[in-house]
Amino acid sequence: MILFTRNSGWSRRLLLLLLLSGWAATTRAQTSESSAAAPDTVQGWKRGGVGTLNFSQVSLSNWAPGGQSSLSLLGIGNAFLHYRRGHNTFDTSLDVVYGSLKAGKAKIRKSDDRLELNAKYGHQFTKVLYYAFQANLKTQLTPTRSIEKPDSLLSRFFAPAFILASVGIDYKPNDQLSVFLSPITGKFTVVADQTLADAGLLG
Repeated sequence: MILFTRNSGWSRRLLLLLLLSGWAATTRAQTSESSAAAPDTVQGWKRGGVGTLNFSQVSLSNWAPGGQSSLSLLGIGNAFLHYRRGHNTFDTSLDVVYGSLKAGKAKIRKSDDRLELNAKYGHQFTKVLYYAFQANLKTQLTPTRSIEKPDSLLSRFFAPAFILASVGIDYKPNDQLSVFLSPITGKFTVVADQTLADAGLLG
């Protein structure tokens, strides 16, 4: 959301640019969905990705109800790899999100910080069923510190990291639907920082 309280030329141009970018992204997504409707018969590797950058500004001047001006920036990236050969498939995707915020006269601080990696291997044994193994990793990119005590470290890359590993059956009637049923799942928490681990703040 962008809120301008002053009628400036650059603000109108920025708003027009963001609207055009949103229209282009919507058109591209519709085109991708149309092309994805056909069954996937391609053998070997397929790869792709998308990235977005979101900017938000709130500018307040003599605002009676209260509040403060702010600036925020959010970047989102996604990449995927897909492999198919005979009865074997391998899918992996990487999602990265990072955002920063400056509210009023406060210092810039991060508002979002995520890194997620998903991987799944499947071996087809019927037309729509696969034996499958799936793994998921979640962590963050940069250190997180306390607002009240900037020298106090709360978390950082791989401290913590959450890992889920599952074995089960994957139901895939087509390339647009996948239902993974797992009777065996393990969750692991990794804290690659001895100080944070000794503090017991992350489990």
